[in-house]
Amino acid sequence: MQQTFSKYGIISPDAYFKIGHLQVLEEGGGWGIRFEVKAYFSLATKNNGSAPIETYYYTMNYDTTGAGNSYYNLVKCAYTHLKTQSEFSTAVDA
Repeated sequence: MQQTFSKYGIISPDAYFKIGHLQVLEEGGGWGIRFEVKAYFSLATKNNGSAPIETYYYTMNYDTTGAGNSYYNLVKCAYTHLKTQSEFSTAVDA
């Protein structure tokens, strides 16, 4: 998706975002996931070994009683959560 990296004064027409470190936390009788999202200028720069331009951090509720087995895949849960955030509303799977 297009991403403005205002800290560096650049705009990427095809920024690439990758879920990084995930941590499951017990919170108030339930569960949560804290995870990082690494932002790259593009998939090509990520594949060439370039460092991420920025790293973002998110926390979400983690429902272990969900239907089906999708809730077992923490990475999938994190990407699904990202797509509910306004800043990722135009994101598509690569």
